[in-house]
Amino acid sequence: MNILNNKEVGLIMPINRAFIEAASNLAKRMFGFAICSEGNIPFNPDKIACLNIRTLIEQGANIAKDQKYVLGIRFTNFGDLILADLASLDLPNHRDIVHEHGKILKELTVEHDDKFTESYFSPYVYVGGHLRINPAGQLEFFGDSGDFGGNFFGSDSNEVAAFFAAVCELPVAQSVSAGQEKIRKLLEFVKEHKRQKNFYELVIREYLKARLTGQNLAALANMKALDRQHAEGIGFFQALTEEIAGGGEFSGEIFKESLLMLTKKSS
Repeated sequence: MNILNNKEVGLIMPINRAFIEAASNLAKRMFGFAICSEGNIPFNPDKIACLNIRTLIEQGANIAKDQKYVLGIRFTNFGDLILADLASLDLPNHRDIVHEHGKILKELTVEHDDKFTESYFSPYVYVGGHLRINPAGQLEFFGDSGDFGGNFFGSDSNEVAAFFAAVCELPVAQSVSAGQEKIRKLLEFVKEHKRQKNFYELVIREYLKARLTGQNLAALANMKALDRQHAEGIGFFQALTEEIAGGGEFSGEIFKESLLMLTKKSS
């Protein structure tokens, strides 16, 4: 896996500008950027999987003991580029951080009064946990989210969060090898299946089937609808409706099996 973590590169990339602006509005914060790739260098878009990582951690009043964080991940153009964010703000609930993350990126498809419901209208799959800064000044990640769980595509969210922070050149106490290996495997999967029309269904089968949440399923459907909107020039809600109710892939075997699984979990 190739890693580029020059902050100057991150600062000039247009997709990172919203994070930079958000960081500038916080009195005390840690932030960084990195790109991880699997494939040929120099970049060959047909033979590479690329992950852009953005990390923003507010150093709030409780960061020495317990501050919540979320991980958000989005695939674009059927896997052409992966966006992954580690965001931690001095807010009481994980859903509050997700709400602010959506406002920062301006990528919500619909705003809603209930912040948890609002996450279903985001093109980001969310999980979460807790962090603190130890007396040595290092980040420690622990626990999980009552709202979104702590399973990041088959991995412990804390392992992945530690890797994201470390690769963005932030001080981390725990080992990052497990998280790095999980991300390497995810990139290998994306490299093999990117740009396939059933890419999102393959993601569900490979990573989310056994631990699917309603928010995960909704986010992946939103991702696919946005990709179709861009590729086909149709409206987002037309694409989404076709996928979940009008004969698209999501209304086929995957969607029915996913709904059955979610029903069993709630019973």
